[in-house]
Amino acid sequence: MKQIKRLAAFMLLFMMCLTSVVPAHATGSGNVDGGGGSLNHGKDGYYWPDIGYDGVRVTVVDAQSGQRVSVPVDYTNVDVGTLSPDICHFGKVSKVDYKNGAGLSPQVGGYVCRKPAVSIPQIISGNSRKASIPVIRQYFCSEAAAVMVANDTGIPFEDIEEGKYKLVIEPIIYLVYQHLYFAMTTTEAGLYNQMTGGDLGSHFPTVVMKNHALALFLERSDLGFAAWTGPTGSARTTQEMISILGIGIISYQKAPETIIDYDKEYRVDTDVIIAVQLTTGREKTPDNPAWARFTVGGRTYSHSNIYIPENGSQLAWVKWHTPSEPGEVTITISSNCSTSTGQIRAKVVDMDDNPPPDPQADDRNDGFSVPAAPNKQNVTSLTWGEWDCWWHAHWVWHNRGEDDGYWCDHARFVFS
Repeated sequence: MKQIKRLAAFMLLFMMCLTSVVPAHATGSGNVDGGGGSLNHGKDGYYWPDIGYDGVRVTVVDAQSGQRVSVPVDYTNVDVGTLSPDICHFGKVSKVDYKNGAGLSPQVGGYVCRKPAVSIPQIISGNSRKASIPVIRQYFCSEAAAVMVANDTGIPFEDIEEGKYKLVIEPIIYLVYQHLYFAMTTTEAGLYNQMTGGDLGSHFPTVVMKNHALALFLERSDLGFAAWTGPTGSARTTQEMISILGIGIISYQKAPETIIDYDKEYRVDTDVIIAVQLTTGREKTPDNPAWARFTVGGRTYSHSNIYIPENGSQLAWVKWHTPSEPGEVTITISSNCSTSTGQIRAKVVDMDDNPPPDPQADDRNDGFSVPAAPNKQNVTSLTWGEWDCWWHAHWVWHNRGEDDGYWCDHARFVFS
């Protein structure tokens, strides 16, 4: 009877929350990383049983469009049938589906998962043992994993091997919440925490909000999902779990390269300047100056006390130091004015990875022809001006008659 009441409470809670929310050999390349750390233990009715009570949801997607082409399959080493026949879950929905607008679909019982012949590696870190990203990569980038997924989804192995498809993997956690067993991905945990008004996260601040959230994330952007460049050892927000975290992408050797049009390209370990144009309809003076903030890799740089005349514009800029390793950096910009862009996607490259040719005296290239001049401008320096602003006094005598009156300062700010 208690179990029935708890299941009814789960369904009632979900419906109440819903009304308040706006609706050859295959060798893989793993775009996946992870983090986490020590965690706290739960209490009666709210706990994570132990390390290993985890799994992955694998979805086959088109390598170019990112659209799902298979029903997701859950893999785990846990005998889920021994946990509870009435385990609560949200169906077989992938992060791709949630990104495209799918909502949570609560279900009680009927949860289906597969126990691989070769056990999957630990996915979620615990106190006594940490998950190993290299081991996870090795497992899911293997030919055996590709064959397993092909057999379980009905997708031809040859198509996966040739790179026509990619595998999206998501960490699953099995835990007890409100005395009921749950199975949920990171995205589902974020969405359910949102629906419960943060109650799920308040009971699992490290198990769910840190270790589950950071179990898997992208090293570089792919399929419309951003790379995670933030901290990897602290609890994350619900929105980060929903939009960015809890995903890895496996590509195979013959997969077509995803071409990204970056806004900027910088060298590693270099001081660089980022600039955006601010525009305002109302003048920005020392009484109410303009400002811009640039967030790069979890650190914020600010340019303040910017003066702009009415209906004018001005560049805002900051200097920062690029990482020592190649990669992708996302820069977000906020301001109290309109900005020319709110986000910059930059590629950081190592020039040593592209050494110049070493011509020899007896080299020949009979097919040589003069190439067209490149259109890309190699900018090494830029100059620009900025508005200055000062108070210009203008005293005016206001006569009241009979030698009576007063002086009034009709001053204004002057820009130059």
